[in-house]
Amino acid sequence: NYITPNNTNFKFPAKIDLDMERISGIWLGQLRSLLGVKTVNVRNALQLPAVGVRSWEIDYQKRFRSQENILEARRTLQSLSSLLSQISNIVITEEIARRFEVSLDAIGDSLR
Repeated sequence: NYITPNNTNFKFPAKIDLDMERISGIWLGQLRSLLGVKTVNVRNALQLPAVGVRSWEIDYQKRFRSQENILEARRTLQSLSSLLSQISNIVITEEIARRFEVSLDAIGDSLR
Protein backbone atom coordinates (compact mmCIF):
# COMPACT_ATOMS: atom_id res chain seq x y z
CA ASN A 1 0.00 0.00 0.00
CA TYR A 2 1.14 3.48 -0.80
CA ILE A 3 0.43 6.49 1.37
CA THR A 4 -1.65 9.02 -0.51
CA PRO A 5 -3.54 12.08 0.67
CA ASN A 6 -6.79 10.31 -0.20
CA ASN A 7 -5.95 7.19 1.83
CA THR A 8 -8.04 7.69 4.96
CA ASN A 9 -7.32 4.22 6.37
CA PHE A 10 -3.72 5.07 7.19
CA LYS A 11 -3.13 6.19 10.78
CA PHE A 12 -0.05 7.65 12.46
CA PRO A 13 2.08 6.50 14.16
CA ALA A 14 2.55 3.73 11.61
CA LYS A 15 4.18 0.41 12.38
CA ILE A 16 6.70 -0.49 9.70
CA ASP A 17 8.56 -3.79 9.73
CA LEU A 18 12.20 -3.34 8.70
CA ASP A 19 14.93 -5.91 8.19
CA MET A 20 17.36 -4.40 10.69
CA GLU A 21 20.05 -6.99 9.93
CA ARG A 22 20.14 -5.88 6.31
CA ILE A 23 19.96 -2.19 7.22
CA SER A 24 22.79 -2.62 9.76
CA GLY A 25 24.91 -4.38 7.16
CA ILE A 26 24.41 -1.55 4.69
CA TRP A 27 25.12 1.04 7.39
CA LEU A 28 28.34 -0.72 8.45
CA GLY A 29 29.43 -1.01 4.82
CA GLN A 30 28.89 2.71 4.33
CA LEU A 31 30.72 3.48 7.60
CA ARG A 32 33.70 1.34 6.55
CA SER A 33 33.76 3.10 3.19
CA LEU A 34 33.59 6.51 4.85
CA LEU A 35 36.43 5.65 7.24
CA GLY A 36 38.58 4.28 4.44
CA VAL A 37 38.62 0.64 5.52
CA LYS A 38 39.39 -1.32 2.41
CA THR A 39 37.34 -4.35 1.45
CA VAL A 40 39.00 -7.73 1.67
CA ASN A 41 38.72 -10.40 -1.03
CA VAL A 42 36.65 -13.19 0.51
CA ARG A 43 38.90 -15.89 -0.93
CA ASN A 44 41.93 -14.43 0.86
CA ALA A 45 40.29 -13.94 4.25
CA LEU A 46 38.99 -15.98 7.15
CA GLN A 47 35.26 -16.33 7.39
CA LEU A 48 34.15 -14.06 10.24
CA PRO A 49 30.71 -13.45 11.64
CA ALA A 50 29.26 -10.14 10.48
CA VAL A 51 28.85 -8.53 13.88
CA GLY A 52 29.61 -4.85 14.29
CA VAL A 53 32.97 -3.28 13.65
CA ARG A 54 35.79 -5.77 14.04
CA SER A 55 38.79 -5.08 16.28
CA TRP A 56 41.21 -5.25 13.33
CA GLU A 57 39.17 -2.57 11.56
CA ILE A 58 39.44 -0.31 14.59
CA ASP A 59 43.18 -1.05 14.82
CA TYR A 60 43.63 -0.29 11.12
CA GLN A 61 41.75 2.98 11.47
CA LYS A 62 43.81 4.06 14.48
CA ARG A 63 47.07 3.30 12.68
CA PHE A 64 45.93 5.03 9.49
CA ARG A 65 44.81 8.17 11.33
CA SER A 66 47.99 8.20 13.43
CA GLN A 67 50.07 8.08 10.26
CA GLU A 68 48.05 10.93 8.75
CA ASN A 69 48.47 13.01 11.93
CA ILE A 70 52.24 12.41 12.00
CA LEU A 71 52.60 13.44 8.35
CA GLU A 72 50.50 16.57 8.88
CA ALA A 73 52.50 17.54 11.98
CA ARG A 74 55.72 17.04 10.04
CA ARG A 75 54.50 19.26 7.20
CA THR A 76 53.42 21.92 9.68
CA LEU A 77 56.78 21.92 11.46
CA GLN A 78 58.66 22.03 8.15
CA SER A 79 56.55 24.98 7.04
CA LEU A 80 57.18 26.77 10.33
CA SER A 81 60.91 26.06 10.09
CA SER A 82 60.99 27.43 6.54
CA LEU A 83 59.12 30.55 7.61
CA LEU A 84 61.48 31.14 10.55
CA SER A 85 64.55 30.78 8.34
CA GLN A 86 63.16 33.38 5.90
CA ILE A 87 62.41 35.98 8.57
CA SER A 88 65.70 36.82 10.26
CA ASN A 89 64.48 39.38 12.80
CA ILE A 90 61.45 37.47 14.19
CA VAL A 91 61.21 37.25 17.98
CA ILE A 92 60.39 33.79 19.37
CA THR A 93 59.66 33.31 23.05
CA GLU A 94 61.36 30.55 25.00
CA GLU A 95 58.01 28.82 25.48
CA ILE A 96 57.37 28.64 21.73
CA ALA A 97 60.92 27.40 21.11
CA ARG A 98 60.44 24.72 23.79
CA ARG A 99 57.14 23.59 22.25
CA PHE A 100 58.77 23.41 18.83
CA GLU A 101 61.59 21.24 20.18
CA VAL A 102 59.14 18.99 22.04
CA SER A 103 57.13 18.58 18.83
CA LEU A 104 60.25 17.67 16.84
CA ASP A 105 61.25 15.12 19.48
CA ALA A 106 57.75 13.61 19.49
CA ILE A 107 57.74 13.22 15.71
CA GLY A 108 61.22 11.68 15.85
CA ASP A 109 60.02 9.20 18.49
CA SER A 110 56.92 8.30 16.47
CA LEU A 111 58.97 7.44 13.40
CA ARG A 112 61.11 4.93 15.28
